[in-house]
Amino acid sequence: MYLVDYSDAFDNGVEVSIEEVTQQVSDAIVAKGIMRDYNHVWFIGHSMGGVIIKRMLVKWSGADRERYLRHTLGVSLLGTPSNGAPLANVASSYLFARLVRQWLGFNAGLVRDLKTIASTNTYLGALENDWASFVESRNQSHREFPKIQCGYETKAQYRLFGFSFEIVPSIYASTQCDGERKPFNKTHFELAKPTSREDPVHGWLYESVRTSFLRMQTEGETIDDGREPGVLFRKVRLINTGNERRDAYGEPLVDESIEVDADNIAILKGLKLRRDRYFGATWADVLEAVAEDNSCIRVSVPDRKRRAIRLSTVGAKTCPQRSDFGPSLACSLSDC
Repeated sequence: MYLVDYSDAFDNGVEVSIEEVTQQVSDAIVAKGIMRDYNHVWFIGHSMGGVIIKRMLVKWSGADRERYLRHTLGVSLLGTPSNGAPLANVASSYLFARLVRQWLGFNAGLVRDLKTIASTNTYLGALENDWASFVESRNQSHREFPKIQCGYETKAQYRLFGFSFEIVPSIYASTQCDGERKPFNKTHFELAKPTSREDPVHGWLYESVRTSFLRMQTEGETIDDGREPGVLFRKVRLINTGNERRDAYGEPLVDESIEVDADNIAILKGLKLRRDRYFGATWADVLEAVAEDNSCIRVSVPDRKRRAIRLSTVGAKTCPQRSDFGPSLACSLSDC
């Protein structure tokens, strides 16, 4: 778990915008190596934090940071004012600015950026259009990730002169999500502070991450032609070629690499597997599944980050029939 702290933007006396805070958060995450060192990152953003996450992902998608998006398993938006917050409209007036700043903790620049879209907030309006394009692009590429889960409060945060006030009412938390948005009988601030593992917010977040990761296991990386001789040789070559190539930022196009010695390469060129399909969230997962199912294949992943994979073979059998490219091999003659 990594907590991003941008509290200095609230009270340092210098006006900053959400755009500037987003850049600071993005720079901090990249500098920390989060998107480099971890294969599956889940972002949780409460209130303005959700706006920052949305803007950050949109910026990554338009700046050749596809690698970071591949490492983003999902996003949870809690009480995110995607269409602004009515209290921010009040805060934009001088008389109430100090009071609402104490309530919300936002400096003047941040408050202006969180005014409702109906009040001609062009920043949030443009972000919503960009976010819709981001989700549409994900869908058109037939990708399921990053998953986008949304929750909102239904309990008033303040009561004043007989009136109840939610900081981000349901209509203002509306945005592009996967499935229905989740209502919680909590105040805006309670959303970010689950009281126990049995708390509905904690349960919702846990289940979102768990089910998405299980889905990633089947939709991540796959081998679909395992019965074809030489399938592992072709995959090794493809993965290592991608690992050697670099994007515009000097990062590898494929994060994982596979070490195979020359003798094993010769065997892999003719080796067929027991089944056609193997899958996993990463290539390390896929190859471990292959090794578990094929007794002559050995796979080890000594790297803690699971990026460097070692692949070898022991006792492969030569099949009676040959392939078009030479001898055909299998771990057992019954698999020929």
